[in-house]
Amino acid sequence: MSATDAPTAARAPRIARLLDAAGWIGIALLLGAYAALEYGAVEDDSTLYLAANVAGAYAVATVCAWKRAWPALGLELAWIAITLVPAWSTR
Repeated sequence: MSATDAPTAARAPRIARLLDAAGWIGIALLLGAYAALEYGAVEDDSTLYLAANVAGAYAVATVCAWKRAWPALGLELAWIAITLVPAWSTR
């Protein structure tokens, strides 16, 4: 490893931990939004529900892209599109 690679290699574990945290937060947002909808705490067209879905899917998609998990990334991008397209067309 050259001297120029050392700072990048030293940051890798910290970046991995941050991405793992982002993934868990994203999953919590997605599941929390779904649970809130199922238990009647939010409506399916509420800003809170839509924002939690998009933010959660974006966080998970970021992790998927970083780890090159292409099928999972495709799922998250589809989740974002499924959330945003109807939201834009009805507002």
